[in-house]
Amino acid sequence: MAMSDSDLVWMDLEMTGLDPKADFIIE
Repeated sequence: MAMSDSDLVWMDLEMTGLDPKADFIIE
């Protein structure tokens, strides 16, 4: 499950183009 979550985060990063920290805050 952890891998899936990471994949989603990375996808969001590429789509939004924001930093990992910003994405984490959004989540």
